Amino acid sequence: MNMMPPATEPNFESDGLSPNLLIAMLRGMMRIREFELTLKENLEPTKRISTPCHLYIGQEAVAVGVCSNLNDQDMIFGNHRSHGHYLAKGGDMGAAMAEIFCKQTGCSSGRGGSMHLVSVEKGILGTSSIVGGTVPLAVGAGLSKSLRNLDSVSVAFHGDSVPEEGVWNESANLAAINNLPVLFICENNMYSTHLPLEERRVKDNLGDLAAAHGLRTSTVDGNNVLEVYNAAKTELARIRSGEGPAFIECRTYRWLGHVGPRDDLDVGLRSEEEVKAWVNRCPIRLFNEYLIENGTLSCDEADALTDEVNEEVKAALTFAEESPKPDPKTYLDHIYKDNSNTSLPTLIELPKDEERSIRYVEAIREGHHQALAHDELIYILGQGVDNPWCVGTSTEGLLQAFGKNRVRDVPICENAMTGTAIGSAMAGMRPLVFHPRMDFMYLAMDQMINHCAYWFYMFGGQVSVPVTIRGIINRRGEQGSQHSQSPYALYAHIPGLKIVMPTTPFDAKGLLLSALFDDNPVLYFDDRSLYESSGNAPEYPYLVPLGRGDIRRGGSDLTIVAISCMVQEALKAADILAEKGVEAEVIDPRTIKPMDFDLILESSQKTGRLIIADPAWPRCGVASDVAARVSQELFGKLKAPVQTVTFPDSPIPASFVLEEAYYPDWSDILRVANSMF
Repeated sequence: MNMMPPATEPNFESDGLSPNLLIAMLRGMMRIREFELTLKENLEPTKRISTPCHLYIGQEAVAVGVCSNLNDQDMIFGNHRSHGHYLAKGGDMGAAMAEIFCKQTGCSSGRGGSMHLVSVEKGILGTSSIVGGTVPLAVGAGLSKSLRNLDSVSVAFHGDSVPEEGVWNESANLAAINNLPVLFICENNMYSTHLPLEERRVKDNLGDLAAAHGLRTSTVDGNNVLEVYNAAKTELARIRSGEGPAFIECRTYRWLGHVGPRDDLDVGLRSEEEVKAWVNRCPIRLFNEYLIENGTLSCDEADALTDEVNEEVKAALTFAEESPKPDPKTYLDHIYKDNSNTSLPTLIELPKDEERSIRYVEAIREGHHQALAHDELIYILGQGVDNPWCVGTSTEGLLQAFGKNRVRDVPICENAMTGTAIGSAMAGMRPLVFHPRMDFMYLAMDQMINHCAYWFYMFGGQVSVPVTIRGIINRRGEQGSQHSQSPYALYAHIPGLKIVMPTTPFDAKGLLLSALFDDNPVLYFDDRSLYESSGNAPEYPYLVPLGRGDIRRGGSDLTIVAISCMVQEALKAADILAEKGVEAEVIDPRTIKPMDFDLILESSQKTGRLIIADPAWPRCGVASDVAARVSQELFGKLKAPVQTVTFPDSPIPASFVLEEAYYPDWSDILRVANSMF
């Protein structure tokens, strides 16, 4: 593969473009260049900036050429090297500089740094340090615009290594099959961190990958701002007219190394000849010379433009230097967004006059129906959502009632479908995304943690993520180690997520509606073994508040905190204990995060004994977490050590006889309880 630039200089074609636009594009590139050079000077030798900076020097024509076609309603998503995208889209330079200095006045209030820039009013919903991570978010924003019939587009800026990621291929396919208004801009700067294109690919064929997914593709000179502008203009017009997504490869070059102010020549990653050849093809110098030669700009006007840009960057630097650092007392701000009010009633207990028995799975199904009917911003997507058996009939009838736009079946693409839901939530929707088995969710961990959980905090509380992610626990049935998992404790470890685990039909419906109308990401885990259990639940829509536990059975001698399916086992054990004169209080937390520790502590202090029955593994799990918290806060006040009943610390077997030995039940709770008296 040829890593050298084209032998000929860019062919600028400006016919039909106004002088004001041409000068604006030159100014846009100059602003980015001077901004980045200023950062370079403050990285070394002064080291006044400590946040990692991935500089955009050499690639300015791409951001300016594309963003010159966009308006504030169009949304862009960027990556770790996105200072140029932010500035080209209209982001405030002072706010960006202050953020890179990690100051309170920064665009993300000092919580993001160089790689996490945001400007909601300008359609910049955030940049990410995860390679390829924002591509499905851009697809989700495009889906949001499609669902709401908005005349705007979503743009995913990404590097040449991203099409090598699985999530890019999943996302490109999703965008194509749904005909979404998304433009993929691949900035091929020839390197992935330090590895050149020629060592990563057998063929130089990024466009072929996009074409294979059904995207329209083109390759342009990324150092020619007019060529980029015209290609983007053409594709954006087609996208806005409903012709579906497109992919533009912009061949360019970053002058410096992957991160920081150095050029990598001293460590032998690139040749001096290669760098010099690309520097001689500087997109700004050549375009400036072209505008002077064709009379659009005089030499004096060019000098004045340079002075103007220099003064703007100096002012931004001064603003950043003089801005205050964040108040240390605010470091816990913006973990969760305060919820907006809904018109649904909030219930904690079942109304006295309500007598309606309904199955657990029917309660979930009814919650889906009522949520979709109540709010047109809610939609459902996932594998098999229009196929009742795939999700245990819990989505039966939804497709017929609400249509394919709002009940969307998708290919097998766990990471991209989750990221798409997350991106649409950032762009104003309230999606529910299904993972029919929790082991499939591992494939979406990047989106659930790096993006979903942290986004609101990372951008200073400006972009909320009201998404519900539903995972189904499939215990028993000889399904083996993978399909039988219940790894919800993994997600409970992550700040920014909320976790729901309903036990009764009443809670299955009320907590589902609370999750869907919460302004934060909520993981809703229902247990397939509970689907046929029955109980009372109101027919009308209602909310069960997150973070409120419930006392399933009162008692004064022993507290049993039981989670999900273990509540039934705890109640059985409590009945047997009562026959022996031991009254056990059974508490169902209902939500794992936030957890009602006040209720648990109050009961444990009253009884002096605590068992946690948790249908999951013991190490670093929720049972261990609750045990540690109670032991710490009630040290010296308990009558016996805290005990746990969990799965063995082993993969789950398939054989029925092995399952019977593996899974804990009421007898295990009873055995542990008897040992405490």
